[in-house]
Amino acid sequence: MLLPDKYVVVERSLLGQAAAILQRREPDRTVSELWSSLVAEDSSWTFDRFSLALSLLFGFGVVGIRNGILVWATP
Repeated sequence: MLLPDKYVVVERSLLGQAAAILQRREPDRTVSELWSSLVAEDSSWTFDRFSLALSLLFGFGVVGIRNGILVWATP
């Protein structure tokens, strides 16, 4: 689910998971490093949900990738 609703809590919606990714943004980090840090803190993440949330952030123009490193848009 993209949005939270009666059956999907915010933390498990794509928007909630995209927000969790944004909280862990750091410069000079690869996708693999970000994935590893998320799974280390919360084992309920799946790579499918992670990739969808990261794609959502990419679509919003919040993140890009250059030479294998995530590049975050400045606020």
